[in-house]
Amino acid sequence: MADNYTQKADKKRKEEPLGKEHPMNKQDLQNPETWASTTFGAAELGDQRRTDRLVSMAAAIAHDPAASLPKAMRNWSDTIAAYRFLDNEQISHEQIMMPHWIATRQEAAQRPCVLLVADTTEINLSSHKTTKDVGPVGLGLGGRGFYLHTVLALDASSKQILGCAYQEPFIRKPAPKEETRAQRRQRARESQIWERCAQQIGEAPGGVRWVHVGDRAADIFTFWQTCQHLGCDFVVRVMEDRGVFAQEDEGPADPKMDHLRQLARRLPAQAGRHLHMRAEHERKARDAWVLMGYQQVENGDGGLGDPGRGASAARRGRAVGMDPGQ
Repeated sequence: MADNYTQKADKKRKEEPLGKEHPMNKQDLQNPETWASTTFGAAELGDQRRTDRLVSMAAAIAHDPAASLPKAMRNWSDTIAAYRFLDNEQISHEQIMMPHWIATRQEAAQRPCVLLVADTTEINLSSHKTTKDVGPVGLGLGGRGFYLHTVLALDASSKQILGCAYQEPFIRKPAPKEETRAQRRQRARESQIWERCAQQIGEAPGGVRWVHVGDRAADIFTFWQTCQHLGCDFVVRVMEDRGVFAQEDEGPADPKMDHLRQLARRLPAQAGRHLHMRAEHERKARDAWVLMGYQQVENGDGGLGDPGRGASAARRGRAVGMDPGQ
């Protein structure tokens, strides 16, 4: 006999045909059954009963996201069914999430400017001693688990979260000992997840601005190139002090190479903003005044070890200087 969640989800899908994607709204989020049906009702899992089970599980979990799986399922039979669903090798993470990814991208295509904010989360499963197919995580990589790279779509004007545009789990593999730089370039690398996620999300629609946002891990020349080829902009936190050529309105025809961080520190302030910095670890909460400056630059060699190759594929960007004062 179908449970209440499945019956409600089935009724919802009869009213709204499978395969049709719907953007999320506040009313959907306030109703777990509606949200679950809208988000996962179009999942193609090879059997309609699997999709029904997914919808019922999502609705139950949405009622109490912090609860354990047995507590969220509320009874033993649904708990066993949920574990069997999750243990089914014929069901993948991509199959479950695909309808939501598509709906999020469709909604993002309707907004003038969307931020695609990406970050990686560590899933530490060290306490689950019998779990297989995991890798090193944690401080010193002494734990066991995996990583999850997520790209959230955010309306730049309203700051509304549109949903998850793409997500990819991965296991960290330590680099081979005594590996040379040339050898490293020949193998698959963890850092390539940034460009891979951008490629999966795809090109920005005409008349729409998509901006990929990343932390220092996104300071990768090939990721910049991927964004450029897809018609997207990008904002990343600088990690490498790259060689750049400043593009001046009035300057020499053959500008000298500068270093990005040094150039950013010399930029005159164009704007300022007060920020409250929360306490973190041993650092106390404090207020900071952030000064912002900008300058159009051209990347020197792209970190590719080939100045000619890098310069010909250079990506122009903006150097931003910040002065956290009192």
